[in-house]
Amino acid sequence: MREFLVFAVAGAGTYLMRSIFILRVGKMTLPRLLEQGLKYVGPAVLSSLVAVSIAQGAGIMGVIAPRPETVGMVVCVLVAWWRKNVALTVVVGLAVVWLLQGVVG
Repeated sequence: MREFLVFAVAGAGTYLMRSIFILRVGKMTLPRLLEQGLKYVGPAVLSSLVAVSIAQGAGIMGVIAPRPETVGMVVCVLVAWWRKNVALTVVVGLAVVWLLQGVVG
């Protein structure tokens, strides 16, 4: 019971902190420079997650023995560049990762 109370209080606290910021920002106008910078937060976070995933393979930057996810990302980039189709990119990338995990792992 005590653990549940700790989780409930922590969850309520984080929700409160986030909601206060969102409600406060909703009532004010942000400087234009800040608004322009916020456009890059999502891609920056995604690219950092990708970089961490690539760097977790064996060898230097995962190049010698890449993980299946790394190979899947490379295939995704190539399919996206070649076909310019998001759905096809996701399907092919996941198929490559699952195939390599079944074969390798």
